This record gives sequence, structure tokens and C-alpha cells, in this order.
Amino acid sequence: MGMILAFLRCRAGATAVEAAIVSGIFMAVLVGVFGVGFTMVIKADIENSIAVAERYALINDETDAKIKEIIRARLTTYDPDKLTLSLQRGSSGGVDFVKAQVSYRIDLGTGLAFGPISISATRIFPT
Repeated sequence: MGMILAFLRCRAGATAVEAAIVSGIFMAVLVGVFGVGFTMVIKADIENSIAVAERYALINDETDAKIKEIIRARLTTYDPDKLTLSLQRGSSGGVDFVKAQVSYRIDLGTGLAFGPISISATRIFPT
């Protein structure tokens, strides 16, 4: 009985156990922050590529193929197999427009819990 009480009173190694518990939580939060930051960078790149294509299409009368080429040229660092790009032309009130939709599929290593994440941006601009 005395050994059990001595074991329960002993505080040696408590700091190591606390550090082990806290470091796991800290690493999970850190990985989450990097994951969110990474997705925000991709979203900004996608939106920027559409904006560049929009500015070019406003000045020049371009085909869908050229607009897609401009968008893809701005996203060369990303895997083209994970990139989905669609353009739809339409007209409303006598104004012709293009609806550009770009999405990129990524896996942040959380595939078991959440699966791949699709980051997308849509923009409608006159031509």
C-alpha cells in the first residue's frame, strides 16, 4: 500500500508527460494553420489568373481557347491534371459575357478524415 501512495505522490516526469500532450495538440494546430494558408494561396492564385484573363479579354476580342491558355499560363506551378477550367459564353440585356470557372483539387494529407478539397473561383466578365 505504501508503494502505491508513493507512486501517486511522485511528480518526477510530470513535465515530460505534459509536454508530450501539449506538443501533439500544438503540432495539429500548426499543420492546420499551414493547410489553411496553403488553400488561401491557391485561391488567390486562381482568382488572379481569372482576373488577368478578364483584363486581356476586355481589351482584345479573344476566343475561349486563348482565354483558357492565359489562365493556364498563370497556374503553371500547379498540377494540370487537378485543374478544371470551364468557360461559358452568354448574353444578357445586349451585353455579351463570359463565365469563367476554375477549380483545383488538393489533398492536404487528411484524406482519411476529409478527402480531397476542391478550391474554386467563378467570375463573370463582359467581352
